[in-house]
Amino acid sequence: MQALSSVRQYAQTLFTVLFLLGAADACGADTFNPATRQLTIPSVAIGSATYADMAVIVGDIVSGPTGSSPKGTEDSYDPASRRLSIPAVMVGGKSYFNVVVTVSGLSFIGSVAGADTFDGIHLGIAAVLAAGTTYAASITVGRIVGVTGGMPVAAQDFYDPSTNELRIAAVQYGGNVYTNVIISVGSVVYASAMPSAVHRIGTRAGAPLAEFYDRKTGQSFTPRGNNYIRIAYLLDPNGIATLAHSTFSVGLYDTQHAEASLAAMQTSGYNVVRVFLEGCCQGTFGDPAGGPSAAYIANVADYLQRARTHAIYVIFTTQWLPNFGGYAANCPQYPAFSDANLRNLCPGGVVANIKFWQDFVLALIKDNAPLDAVFAYELTNEYYYHIAAAPLSWTSGTITTANGKTYDMADPGSRQNMMDDGLVYFCDQIRAGILAVDPTAIVTNGFFVPQSPNPTRLGDVRFIEVFPAMANAATDFTDLHAYPLPGDLTLAQIVQNFGFLGSASLAKKPIVMGEFGGFQSQYATATDAASGLSAWQIQSCNYAFGGWLLWTWDTDEQAGIWNALSSGGPINTSLAPVSRPNPCSL
Repeated sequence: MQALSSVRQYAQTLFTVLFLLGAADACGADTFNPATRQLTIPSVAIGSATYADMAVIVGDIVSGPTGSSPKGTEDSYDPASRRLSIPAVMVGGKSYFNVVVTVSGLSFIGSVAGADTFDGIHLGIAAVLAAGTTYAASITVGRIVGVTGGMPVAAQDFYDPSTNELRIAAVQYGGNVYTNVIISVGSVVYASAMPSAVHRIGTRAGAPLAEFYDRKTGQSFTPRGNNYIRIAYLLDPNGIATLAHSTFSVGLYDTQHAEASLAAMQTSGYNVVRVFLEGCCQGTFGDPAGGPSAAYIANVADYLQRARTHAIYVIFTTQWLPNFGGYAANCPQYPAFSDANLRNLCPGGVVANIKFWQDFVLALIKDNAPLDAVFAYELTNEYYYHIAAAPLSWTSGTITTANGKTYDMADPGSRQNMMDDGLVYFCDQIRAGILAVDPTAIVTNGFFVPQSPNPTRLGDVRFIEVFPAMANAATDFTDLHAYPLPGDLTLAQIVQNFGFLGSASLAKKPIVMGEFGGFQSQYATATDAASGLSAWQIQSCNYAFGGWLLWTWDTDEQAGIWNALSSGGPINTSLAPVSRPNPCSL
């Protein structure tokens, strides 16, 4: 015991001395208490799961600290070696960077995203290795064999068919996280093989700006493309005709038009296209019998394969949860949450969104769709809160949201914190759910222009402040929509309203203008719009934008706005990479 005490004392001294070699300033770092050797971690990745508010006991130092800035934004832990990689850590009020340590014990876990979940009946498995293949699955539990606890000893679950036992790295049940659990499997509800294809495009930190890159070649990648939109009147659940996105609607998806459009985009040099998943109506995403519509998914998979053939990557976005298929937000607190606030802040809203995106990815996998042609999954086209709907319509009282925190509706600061925290939680939880079934995917969220500090969208009940909240979200890039409008804001004012200039996050994740376009009220002719939009694009390069998608490619059915091919295509000629290889100059 005395020898062990001496070793621990030496290790503690060594740990503190090594940290003192590289002091600097940092924020959002881990914190280390040399007296107890406890390291408190805001966020750590283990496999495809992300653990929040974890505290561990440090063993030995493997390397570091080194450098004057962190390499990475999140801790990562390797269960096989018990090594924890720490980008930044605070010790005694000073910050140190890029340290690798071993972990000797686990103190506590606040929460986890992307791990298994148990509702008392069904165990949702994020990733399990069985007979050499990794699956996402749902099962019932036979019996609990044991719960060891401690740091996860594996990055994913493992199933042993000889014993019918499942070894679980981590599972969330209620408000608790349990690690290193062994159960016997009852019955299999479903099991889908995880994708083997790695998404070709990723994001990486940079100075001064983060960027996209090709994971195969290592070369920088600049997304330039269009929104491919088809609109038609579809029948909602009540049989009422509703104008909606019909791109992949059963019976309306046009393979010949899709093929011709993708071929023309490729000829023009574009590399990205953005499309909408629609769930409002009959013949759209949801199957009334439950889950995604097989026919709708087949159309999406067909489009994805065609895009891949033409070397174009696809962004999938949506605005609302499907009305069919079992994706309604289960929110017992209703009407305490309503409208968009129910989707974004109610626990059931977040869970329903996770189910939607996981079901979508798993359905693509089932159809053998080429996931390496997916550029990104965009959680919402334009995320916002409804200030005239509960709970934001309240002027008093408290509300507890999906993240488990309680906010005072009489306090303006607390109300804003609720929205900021809710945005981060929404992004982080759903992204983790997507990565559980598609581990190399990149994820984003979309936004229209906030209403302040420069007044715009006067009287609009849709409210959002994008930054600084999105700087703290786990999403891989941010999609900001900016249109030149008559009598409205300049691009400089729009950027000020978004609030991202000066944010340290610009070096960690890129900014994309996922929608911009020329309204006919602003530009008398398509030629005028071509000149104005190319100038808008060039100007945006001064504000850290690193990608652009025009609204739209050829949506003639949408009146009042010029598209890329309007009047013979001067807008396409002006914006196409073959015409202007450098988007930041003429």
